[in-house]
Amino acid sequence: MAIILFKAGNSHKVNGIPCQIQVCNEFSYLHLLEQGWFYTPEECYAEEEEPELVEVPEIEEEAETTEEPMEAGEEPIDEIRAAAREAGISHWHNKSIERLVSELKDTENAERSED
Repeated sequence: MAIILFKAGNSHKVNGIPCQIQVCNEFSYLHLLEQGWFYTPEECYAEEEEPELVEVPEIEEEAETTEEPMEAGEEPIDEIRAAAREAGISHWHNKSIERLVSELKDTENAERSED
C-alpha cells in the first residue's frame, strides 16, 4: 500500500489547491512528516495557531522622570534651541546643545562689547 503526502508548492493541483505530491512506502514516510509534508493538501496551507495573548496589567504612570535633574542655571533643551534660533545662529536645529550654549554665550558677549 502507498501513502500520498502533500507539501505547499505548484507542481500539482488537488481539489483546487496547488501542492507537491510525494508517493511513499507505508513503512518509510514518517521522516517526511517532520520535513514539512502533510497527509492532506489543505494542511499545507493551514494557518499556524496564533500564540495566546497574555494580558499584562496596566502600570499606573507615576510622576517619575528618567531625565537627569537640571543643574542650577541649566535651561531645558527646547528653550536653548529656541534662543539659538532667535539669536540667528545657523544650524540651530542640529547642533549639539553644548555647542549652542557656547555660541549663545559668544553672541551675548559680542552684543555686550558693541554696547
